[in-house]
Amino acid sequence: MTVSSETIRQEYAGDGTTTLFSFPNFFLAAADLLVTKTVDATGVSTTQVITTNYTVAGAGLAAGGSVTMLIAPASGETLIISNDPAVTQGLDLVENDPSPAESQEEAYDRLTMIAQNIKEQVTRSVKRDEGATGAFDTTLPIPAASEVIGFNAAKTALVSTALTTTVSTLATKAEAEEASDNLTHMSPLRTLESILVNARGRADFYNLALANVTVTDTDDSIRIVSADGTALSSTNPGYVVMASATSGLLTKFTVVAPVTFTLEGITAGEAIDLTDYLFSVYAINDAGSLKWGVTPIPGHTKIVTADDVTTAATLTSVEKVFVNSALSGDSAALEFGWFKANHDVTGGDSELQWTVQSGVGDINLGPRPKIKQLFTPTGDWTTNVTYRGFWLRDGHIIYIDFVAECTGAPTSADLTLDNPGGLLGSDAFVPGTAVSDSISIGRWSAEAAAGVWHGDVTYKSSTDVYFAAGVVNEAAIPSTYLASGSGHRVDQAIPFTFANGNEVWGWYQRAITNWD
Repeated sequence: MTVSSETIRQEYAGDGTTTLFSFPNFFLAAADLLVTKTVDATGVSTTQVITTNYTVAGAGLAAGGSVTMLIAPASGETLIISNDPAVTQGLDLVENDPSPAESQEEAYDRLTMIAQNIKEQVTRSVKRDEGATGAFDTTLPIPAASEVIGFNAAKTALVSTALTTTVSTLATKAEAEEASDNLTHMSPLRTLESILVNARGRADFYNLALANVTVTDTDDSIRIVSADGTALSSTNPGYVVMASATSGLLTKFTVVAPVTFTLEGITAGEAIDLTDYLFSVYAINDAGSLKWGVTPIPGHTKIVTADDVTTAATLTSVEKVFVNSALSGDSAALEFGWFKANHDVTGGDSELQWTVQSGVGDINLGPRPKIKQLFTPTGDWTTNVTYRGFWLRDGHIIYIDFVAECTGAPTSADLTLDNPGGLLGSDAFVPGTAVSDSISIGRWSAEAAAGVWHGDVTYKSSTDVYFAAGVVNEAAIPSTYLASGSGHRVDQAIPFTFANGNEVWGWYQRAITNWD
């Protein structure tokens, strides 16, 4: 019989039901078929045993036959049937005896099938390219643990090399982004990424996170910890990649121990109970040393040394930064994350206690979004007035919303409003000469029985603002305008006599110095 097909292998996907599988190719004996079952998910193959796992029909037939599995291959398994005759020669020709053609043809068929099987295995093997030139030894090296196979320096043979040696010139992402190591570590793709990193001024944190912890009272502290749940150490470090002391370059710091900030004693200029008060956490490059800081102000890229404090009790205004070690000078900063904390000043053991919140969205990594922060304004009306306010930072600008609510006759003085604790307005962004009352930076409104009055919030100094009485009474017909300037500011009797129940509300914005 002739061997008319080169196909010697059939594959079938299991479905947990089918047991009969066709093998439509000529084979000589049932024992010649090799049946294997492979688990698709793992690639593990198991050779099946005839009569134990399957039976065969159709040996010696030109149309081939079939394999019947005693247990149906499951879904996710692949059944492979191949013609794999033993490499033997069973035809014994005796001199001068008859030589039946059928016996010789069967021997030739077996040799052809053996050749087909070898060809099929060669097709699945690693081969040298047809176009390769020069001598090359394809012998595989002796296997060795934790080593990889590669070409020798002369490209004439395969060698086994320790894995650590092979990858020693590959860069971690942090190394690739550190400009000083670019030539040593970086592939062309990494080089392009580093250019983009430096152009955007981006930096990164690796294996670092924030968590609320208890030091004295429940959740009274925030801690920089590992992101993988295992303690930071020399064998499980975190990394910070941020601006270096050299302009335009990045530097990498290794973090091998947690850093804890206990908030007890912080006032930030507030003496009231606070809910969801916001703090930002910064990584700080102090002349090549990594330090950390906590402050109510978001968005810093630099911490000035005049603003750093080393104890919680000295963070008495919003511009201060509570650091884990004093800064030697103005230092580059990178906002690592932010969190919400509740403040209790009810007295006793709980006075000045903070509780770091742990709900969804309460502890976060990355720059703080533009969220308004509660504060208690102060001003020259100190009697019978309750102030409330919010501030919001956007770059070097602070936006203030305020209300001054009278509970009686206010102080006999011009109404002023102070910046949130410790923040100084920047005259660099005031056009021309800074003249009180002449520069409008916001608007105010007040309501009395006679109508609603409006006017400008104006520059007074770097620390506070005036309320100009160049106002319009919407109820008056015709509208009433007052002159601006000294003597025409809002006070306890201008534009009307303020008393219990009257309010002044509005907004203003101004640039703040040292907001880098």
